[in-house]
Amino acid sequence: VLEETLKTYKPNILCSYLFELEQAFSHFYNNIPVINAQRQCLREARLHLVEATGYILANGLQILGIEVPEKM
Repeated sequence: VLEETLKTYKPNILCSYLFELEQAFSHFYNNIPVINAQRQCLREARLHLVEATGYILANGLQILGIEVPEKM
């Protein structure tokens, strides 16, 4: 996505990707238990997914020059 954004000079490509990622993550977070997962391995895997998603969103916003809030 980033390569395509840079190649075409169209920041809306990155914006759309970040928006779609946020929507998918929001659906996941609202419907799948993370902290209260029944097994520890699931909890850890889901926490890694939360962390990775936050990292991608923060980096994407930073690339676009948008200030990243400390908490979302």
